[in-house]
Amino acid sequence: MESLWNKPVGLLLMLLGFSLLGGCASTSTVHVFAKYLNDEEVTQVKQALEQSDYKVVINHYEFPTSVERSAVIYSPMHSNPKRVETLMALVDKRLGRKTDLIYLKSENHSYTKDNIGLYLFGDNQSRQSLLQREGIIAAGLDYTYSAQGCQTLAFGELTLELDGHFTLITAAENAPEQSQTGQWMVEKDYLVLKTQHRVLAGFIVSRSEQQAGTTIRQFIRLKPRGDMPHIDHCGFDYVVNLIKG
Repeated sequence: MESLWNKPVGLLLMLLGFSLLGGCASTSTVHVFAKYLNDEEVTQVKQALEQSDYKVVINHYEFPTSVERSAVIYSPMHSNPKRVETLMALVDKRLGRKTDLIYLKSENHSYTKDNIGLYLFGDNQSRQSLLQREGIIAAGLDYTYSAQGCQTLAFGELTLELDGHFTLITAAENAPEQSQTGQWMVEKDYLVLKTQHRVLAGFIVSRSEQQAGTTIRQFIRLKPRGDMPHIDHCGFDYVVNLIKG
């Protein structure tokens, strides 16, 4: 008698049986790269993944330089690719973060079997915004500046916030104040103000100090760049007086 396993239907049933056994034994392990997450974010990510039956391994290793935004890295040979799709949807809906999907490996980061790499930049969202954030902190420019040398404006005040936002308040003679907001950033050796739709102004940044007796006056000056948009040709100064002991 011809064996059942020699028939196409028998082979199909055998393969299906192996597939079901493999599926039952499969538990995806997510390696969460948490270098740019705070403790609260790490806890939130871990709980969300574990509630969806992922095994979670947290680390604080460096990201590959090729990972520019939050990303999922896995092998196309992953035994349960649906779990990768579910993971990306979970990160999007539960954690509010979009992720890139990267196959095989990125530099020396690669994953096999049921292992998945999850790289999250936290609130910064991307390497570019992270570097911008680090540049803002390193720049030490988050102060309120007074306008100087304007052509027509009678008053101007520029506040640079540490979170990368700015508020500009200006007023012409005998006119009400006007306010604009947007983002500021440091690009190379100059500072740029951007609103939602355009570059508002660009400045060259300089620092200096003067001493008179025991008082030291420190200046940060924002001089308008001649090749960029300007705010009525205004410069902006921040001055602080320090008493030398």
